[in-house]
Order: sequence, then structure tokens, then C-alpha cells
Amino acid sequence: MKRKLATLLIAIMMTTSPVYANQISSSQAMEINANNTSHAEWTYSGIIQSNYGVYGQAPPTFHQIFPVNAPFDGGVFIHTQTGERFEGSSLHRWVYDGFPTLSYETIASFARDYFGPNALMSEYQEVINGRTYYHFRAYMTDIMFREDGVQFDANEWHINGVLEPVPSTFSGYILSTSGSEYLTIGDLAGLSAAELRVARNEIYARHGRIFGSEDLSTYFNSMSWYNGTISADNFTDSMLSAVELANINTILKYEQAGGLNAMTQALVQEFATTVFGTSNLTMYVLGTLDGVTYYDFTTTSLPTVRGIISSDGGVYDAYSYNGTLSSLTKLN
Repeated sequence: MKRKLATLLIAIMMTTSPVYANQISSSQAMEINANNTSHAEWTYSGIIQSNYGVYGQAPPTFHQIFPVNAPFDGGVFIHTQTGERFEGSSLHRWVYDGFPTLSYETIASFARDYFGPNALMSEYQEVINGRTYYHFRAYMTDIMFREDGVQFDANEWHINGVLEPVPSTFSGYILSTSGSEYLTIGDLAGLSAAELRVARNEIYARHGRIFGSEDLSTYFNSMSWYNGTISADNFTDSMLSAVELANINTILKYEQAGGLNAMTQALVQEFATTVFGTSNLTMYVLGTLDGVTYYDFTTTSLPTVRGIISSDGGVYDAYSYNGTLSSLTKLN
């Protein structure tokens, strides 16, 4: 079988930049870019996060800078920790190639975390394009890690010979995509006000903000991915991307409403528009069980779709309802 590397969405050109001890500010990122290009005009867009990183860790983040009236497509990305500079059209699907090589014992611990400590695993190694890849198998499932801890799709490699990275499954986040994707009420369903508070501050924590609140400080210091380097006084919103700022406001809205594990009828209706993809819905109350209220929704436009949503954010198969709420089959 012919082996080939999956085509990624970014055309990369890295230039040498100084390594900074702490997170690089937006002004430093603009300076790094100015020192490595002849194009005069640039605009700062914010910080974005790659979808891929070392297993169990948050993916790297990059300052995103776009040229004004440039003779080429795409933008520039400056690593927020190392200052490395990259050019390309998109970064979310790009796997950063600067992670250090890890020991076999560390890679094997990732597999143990994935399968569980008592799994009976088989394993082997192979070298692909000069890099070592580790294969682990348990419970009829294969997983694959590169020597730096980035996970790849084992089935895609075995069947098609394509090295396709797996989005990071890093632990310790309530909302793992809040740094790269706009959140909806559906993403927040089931979260209490306390959980939403932590989720909102996760966005700041990703960028190394130090927390004055004792409970937040204790919580984030217990996370393996957290590295507090910037005091609250020195942290500014300019360090956050437009996506992150929007997500902070979205989370805060529902946090102040008391959370989404006990939604009011109005919030359930808002949630339903996300679930069904339309606001053209009829609704009636089915009843309450153990303090949770269940609502039956049906779309008023064709094709007709029916579903049941509970006040704690559950979505249920309407056709599993036989007259008793305990009979409902949960879908999420």
C-alpha cells in the first residue's frame, strides 16, 4: 500500500525567532512579524488555538496577524510561547511540529489513560517519514501516537495509509473548544452556575492568567495544562481573540441566569432553537419528574421533527414516550 501524508490546510514557512520565558504579548508578536517580512501593513486579529496537541495537554496557541493589501493569501501565526513565526491560510488543522520527543514510558501512559489501567494491551512501533509512531491495541480498538505524544487516527493509517491527526482529547477542561469555536447554548446545557464560572475562567487560564480568587487558583493549579504567568493587573482583553471574548459573554449570560442545569421555560425554548435549528416550534409541558420539567417540541415547518427537552438540558427521543417520563430514551 502506498503511504502518504495527509494534506493539511496550512502552507508553512517558519523563521527563526527569540524564545520568550513568558507568554508573548500582541505587541511583541507584531514586532516579531515586522522583523521577518518586507510587507509594510499588518493587522492584528487575536489569539487562536490549534485543534491538535500533545495528548492530555491543551493545544498550542498562536497570535494571528493578517496583511493589508498583501500580494499573497493567508496570514501569519506567532507561537504565543516560543515566538516562532509561520505563514499559511489556516492553523486550526495544523499540527505544530515543535513538541519535544517523549519517552516510551510517557507514550505508554497515554495509552493506559485512554484504555484504563487494567486493559490488556498489545503494542508495536514503526518509523514513518523519519518519525517513530507507537501503536496500541485493547478491547478491539487501535490507537496511534507519534513520538511527541500527538495522537493519529490508527484506522485511517491502516486502511488508507494516511496520517490523520486526532483532535486533542486533553483533560481538565469543562469546555475544551471555547478557545477556538463559538459556543452555543447547546454547548452549555446541563452546566450549573458554578461550572459555568469555571468554564468562563478557563478561557483566561489558557493564556496564563493568575487568579486572585482562592478557589479558582486552587482549581487551575491542579490542572496539568495550566501555567499561571500573568498577574490579573497585567492581563488585558487584547490577549484574547474575538471568539474567546464572545464566548466569555455567552457563558456569563447563562452563568448570571443561574446555570443551565435548571433552565427556565424561556431558556429551554432558546435551547430548543439550537437543537432543532429553527425557532418555528410548538411546545407543551409533558410534566415534571424528580424536580425536572419535560417539554415536548414539534417543528411547524416540513419536514416535521419532534423531540423532548428537559429543564436540565437533556434531549430525548419523543417516540420513546409511552405516557410515563421514566420511559424516555436520552439522546445526548
